[in-house]
Amino acid sequence: MKYICTRSKKEYSFFDLIIKGIGKDKGLITFKKIPKISIKKVKTIKRYDKLFNYIFRKFTTKNEFKKLKVERISKDIYSKNYFYSEKKEIFNISKVRTNKGIFYIYNIANGRTFSFKDIAISMLSKLTERLLKIKKKKLNILISTSGDTGSSCEYYLKNKKYIKTFVLSPLKGVSEFQGKQMFSITNKNIFNITIKGNFDDCQAIIKNNISKFSNYSTFNSINLIRIICQSVYYFRCFYLISKLNNCKNIVFSIPTGNFGNSYSAYIAYKMGLPVKNIIIVNNENDSCFKLLKTGEIIFKKLIKTNSPSMDILIPSNIERYLFEVLGKREFKKYIKSLKNKKRQIIKVKKTIFIPYRCNNNDRDKIISSLKRRYIEAHTASSIAPIKKLDLLNNIVVCLETAKYFKFKDLIKKESFPNKKLKIIEHLKKRRSKTYTFDKKDINKISSFFKANEFALKKGE
Repeated sequence: MKYICTRSKKEYSFFDLIIKGIGKDKGLITFKKIPKISIKKVKTIKRYDKLFNYIFRKFTTKNEFKKLKVERISKDIYSKNYFYSEKKEIFNISKVRTNKGIFYIYNIANGRTFSFKDIAISMLSKLTERLLKIKKKKLNILISTSGDTGSSCEYYLKNKKYIKTFVLSPLKGVSEFQGKQMFSITNKNIFNITIKGNFDDCQAIIKNNISKFSNYSTFNSINLIRIICQSVYYFRCFYLISKLNNCKNIVFSIPTGNFGNSYSAYIAYKMGLPVKNIIIVNNENDSCFKLLKTGEIIFKKLIKTNSPSMDILIPSNIERYLFEVLGKREFKKYIKSLKNKKRQIIKVKKTIFIPYRCNNNDRDKIISSLKRRYIEAHTASSIAPIKKLDLLNNIVVCLETAKYFKFKDLIKKESFPNKKLKIIEHLKKRRSKTYTFDKKDINKISSFFKANEFALKKGE
């Protein structure tokens, strides 16, 4: 299967998705054609690793699939103690009753860092390691994070022989728990960098450097393999819901910052998953909401909220979606607007997405109302649209993307339970190490990467 870039005509192989990350023009690598699956077969696959293999092989050639040893890796990861779960099932579905009906909460945050990124990043880390052994190469991974991606990547990439990882996070822009997760990992191949700026500044820095240097890549959701891995979550949800309900169509409600998880659900839909709608929930940083609602591209000052993983103004992954649904003229207007950072109106067709936004007060009220279930503000965001949009005549699945204790310092005390937490082993370490730069120190940051990178050998 071949892949293309959103901003050029260049084609890429599946292996390029790992090694390259993005195009030289900072365009995202995307699908030339999205493959189809049999939903009847999905209903029959009981084991997660088997489901993963069935879907994942659609995106590779037979040779690529075999060389990467995908079946062996998926069995190793998804059948062993890589995750924290009360049951053998990696993900959990729970039913919530209201006076107007029921909805479901889909817990996809049972990974080692309690984030929905874990299940995908654990696989991506192993696939990258395997490919580097085949190619006899070493790779520098640049990460921009608002908290969860960084901690997940560091956990699964620490001590990797062929990989150095540089994680950029906004200074004082992550929760206390997320900071402890990241900054307490002090392995020699991990570098924590805090930027005096916001997530979008971090993202711009990594895009600039990855596009320049051939031995740089990323594990952010701008890496298409992470999107593919995450799309399997939604097929698994269908399997689990089908056991509880006669499931014909699902409405997913997804808290959205960088649009990666939402785009993963969209890919599952395009492959054949019976999805009625995907609700895109923004917080006060409502770029996605305005773009999908009115076609307005905005550039404003970031607002800090109690849902920091959604505190993003330029959602990178939406570029892939717009590349597919816009005509060439409107897509060029979008890219030009990004480069110039000027407000623009483009014609966006109404599709499966329903845009929605909520605020701190909305999220706090939802957290308080669900007294028997402990949730945090991102999960509360996914629940927010239910009453307002009158959705309970559908099968509605709200995404729980992180554990509540990751954001305890950001939620009102009266809304939150007093509960002792089991802290994972690496959080007990007292030592932490970070490097701090201003967002304007572009050359200094690049020099820091070059001084600590795996350098290319002659002839590479």
